[in-house]
Amino acid sequence: MKLRAYCEVDAKSLATLYRRAVCAIGPDFYSPVQVAMWARVPDNLSRFKAMLASGYTVVVEMNDVIVGFGQLRSKGHVSLLYVDPGYSRCGIASQIYQHLEGAALEAGVSALVADAGKVSKGFFDKRGYDVREVTLRYIDGVAFEQYWMNKRLGL
Repeated sequence: MKLRAYCEVDAKSLATLYRRAVCAIGPDFYSPVQVAMWARVPDNLSRFKAMLASGYTVVVEMNDVIVGFGQLRSKGHVSLLYVDPGYSRCGIASQIYQHLEGAALEAGVSALVADAGKVSKGFFDKRGYDVREVTLRYIDGVAFEQYWMNKRLGL
């Protein structure tokens, strides 16, 4: 397993991985309409590339195939944590997260925040995050429950 920084040439592969992940795990938590809207997020590749470039994005490769990615945005915002469904439950998300948390600590960040959905809330719960606020996020007019979570670092 190799963790490395995102390059713009990775965008198409990450878009495909994103869609695969959403379509595989989304139906366990969301309606078909919600899954369809969520899966369409990377359809606008220029906008998706901008999202990927908006922070410190890392990818994980196994045998030269990208199997996961995650991002740390400014002010300690953990975002875009996705793993290919063929590699779920292999510790990839945990490795990405640990790397991002380490990068935040090195940068002197004292707290992390995450805008988790139903799928990822449990992941962040297990890592010591607390729910700060529950809101609705809209993608093309379709509502998704969103948990704004935070975690103090260095305690």
